[in-house]
Amino acid sequence: MKLLAADIGNTSIHFALRDKGKWRGHFSISTQAPEKALRALLIKKVALFRGTEAAIASVVPAKSAVLKRLLISLGVRTYLIGKDIPVPVKNLYRNPRQVGVDRLLNALAAYKIYKKELIVIDFGTAITFDVVSRRGEYLGG
Repeated sequence: MKLLAADIGNTSIHFALRDKGKWRGHFSISTQAPEKALRALLIKKVALFRGTEAAIASVVPAKSAVLKRLLISLGVRTYLIGKDIPVPVKNLYRNPRQVGVDRLLNALAAYKIYKKELIVIDFGTAITFDVVSRRGEYLGG
């Protein structure tokens, strides 16, 4: 199975294609790009992900809906992480709804690699620090 992974951040949308267990290609566009430009980019790249499923992680809900709709219109089965696919991390933050899917995915990935308590630092548009317990639970940041 091919997988198109999309990461929608406040500044950029990054795409990567995974096929046969390897990352095969990547491209990006500004999150602020108009829908017409995003559609043109996806059409240009459609040969890369024909017969693919897509998973979208996003901190920009409005852009998530646009991207999901565009991908579906191109015949790509598309899922939103956190809505269609739950993030398998126990979120112990005092108000779990305030934690973005990006931060939960960072916690999950770091824990899968190191298998112990840790602090995850993400240098994106914002610099975030997140704490993960020795059991892989998200404690906050």
